[in-house]
Amino acid sequence: MEHTPDPWTTQQLAKLDAENPEPPWNDAKPSTEEEQMGLDISAAVRWDEEGNTLLLPDAPTAHWSYGGFHRFRTLLASEEGFDLEYMQGFYEGGGEARPWSDLNTTLAPLLNHSDCDGELTPAECTAILARLKEIRVTWAAGAARNAEDIYEYDVRHLDDLIDVVTYCAATGRNVDFH
Repeated sequence: MEHTPDPWTTQQLAKLDAENPEPPWNDAKPSTEEEQMGLDISAAVRWDEEGNTLLLPDAPTAHWSYGGFHRFRTLLASEEGFDLEYMQGFYEGGGEARPWSDLNTTLAPLLNHSDCDGELTPAECTAILARLKEIRVTWAAGAARNAEDIYEYDVRHLDDLIDVVTYCAATGRNVDFH
């Protein structure tokens, strides 16, 4: 199954921005906690006067439960050759956690990130995109380091994440964790 990125282009978004200079866009909707529990990762479009993120309805979004996203990042870290559970911010055992500065992975901005808020910049999206696509090919071929732990829904979640990251890298928008 070949991965197809979201069809939005920079020109289409520039046209929407020009036609709708003031938020909120007619089709945009505030992102609220009541909509769905868990983590959504999507393009950060604009904020309204109350500080709510407005989401473009046709922009791609990836959704996980918090535990599911942790599991997903653990699988990505495994592909990078390290155990996420021993890293700063994740390690809960005695002794010292491994610092992120010890690693050389382009996925660090994604893996060492809050699971409930914050952003990835377009530059960070560009930096992680190629590696995410490589991992997608590996997972789809059943050749992951922990292949027995990779399920079809993991590949679908990775597809969704690749769509969001591709969209944000191409349009210069931040990825928003909410």
